[in-house]
Amino acid sequence: MDIFQEEVAQIYQGKVEEINLSRYPVQFEYDLGTGSERKHFLVQLYPIMKRDVLWAIGGICQDVTRLKEVEEQKRRLEAKLRHSQKLESLGNLAGGIAHDFNNILSAILGYSELLLAEVEKGSSQEEDLREIYNGGKRARDLVQQILQFARKTSAEIVPTNIAEVAREVLRFIRSTIPANIEIETEITSSRTILGDPTQVYQVLLNLCTNGYQAMEPEGGKLTLCVRDLTLVADQENDREGEKRFIQIIITDTGCGIEPALVDYIFDPYFTTKQIRDGSGMGLAVVHGIIESYQGTITVESEPGKGSKFIIMLPAVDMAGEKPKLKETLSVRGTESILVVDDEPSIVKLVKQTLEGLGYQVTISTSSVDALQTFEQDPDIFDLVITDMTMPHLTGDKLAMEILKLKPGIPVILCTGFNDSVTGEIIEKTGIHCCVDKPFIIHDFATTVRGVLDENKM
Repeated sequence: MDIFQEEVAQIYQGKVEEINLSRYPVQFEYDLGTGSERKHFLVQLYPIMKRDVLWAIGGICQDVTRLKEVEEQKRRLEAKLRHSQKLESLGNLAGGIAHDFNNILSAILGYSELLLAEVEKGSSQEEDLREIYNGGKRARDLVQQILQFARKTSAEIVPTNIAEVAREVLRFIRSTIPANIEIETEITSSRTILGDPTQVYQVLLNLCTNGYQAMEPEGGKLTLCVRDLTLVADQENDREGEKRFIQIIITDTGCGIEPALVDYIFDPYFTTKQIRDGSGMGLAVVHGIIESYQGTITVESEPGKGSKFIIMLPAVDMAGEKPKLKETLSVRGTESILVVDDEPSIVKLVKQTLEGLGYQVTISTSSVDALQTFEQDPDIFDLVITDMTMPHLTGDKLAMEILKLKPGIPVILCTGFNDSVTGEIIEKTGIHCCVDKPFIIHDFATTVRGVLDENKM
């Protein structure tokens, strides 16, 4: 008791009593603090017997601090490896489901677009269909966002109006958050950034979701502010003068964040939520997106009083750009087209769309049957549209067989997962172009007309 700290001495005393009763050796570990340093020890105690009587207790104490540090580092590396494998698995899973999910979205987007052209303008049916259509487009973009995150493909950077995206996020969360949470908004920005609209949507949705979850179950107020901000630089030290930003402020009156945790909230896999409630990747992704846009994100928080996230994004000057007028080229035609897809809803949609534009359409849900149909009279077809992933005969192989029968016929390859179609496949098979699912009907019809016209030249 004179040598060791009290808690360590008690451990020794207990082990000595254990040996006194059992006459068997024991092994145990303990930490010992020496100032700002902590040591870790491994102890082996054993009985020393004389004439079957416990004469003494011997012991060996080893300083295994360095060994423990190595083991801890190994555990951290193993944990990082497991997380890396999770991301790889996410990429594989995303690629696996993207094709089937995009087929479903193709039907949702396509049929809602056809119905929108038929219903009375300004009617409640048109409004409902518009919500279905917009929801399908958002789901399409989110699938692409998952693939971008998992596969590290590049995002589509375009002029993006933050205010419009913010209003769309608000429409979504108003129907999902509890009634005891009040939403207050101040959206006055008219500026534009260069970014991916889906990524911006993901940033705002993630921060708003974190905000209202921090207020459950008691409730509170969630505030979203999007405004223009101009900072005047010191003319002597900065020649750029004024700098134009869009400032986004998301505030909640929830539980707040402990000061010791604020510096870690943007770290990958760091989370204060239960295992079932979050992965710790949300804020890390948000931080990565904001940084990629040359912006900043900061947080102000006090336990029990809520949190405030402040985002600053550099605005781009669109004043000098003239709006591009959409070409109103005719997408109609009379050519004969063979459409192949193993999803009945897709071939039905494409047939209905193209026949409505004047084309003659033959459909097949089997690539093998489609090849037999083409073999019977190759000359009657002017274009082949085929899915990539199909049983028995994939789209690229079908294209190769068709081009053997009729060299030069244009082939459009459709795919729900663009990683499955590489430039090598397109070059090897002679496919004219590739269309990603789910597609917008007008864009798809324009592509069809463009391919047919190009082939005539």
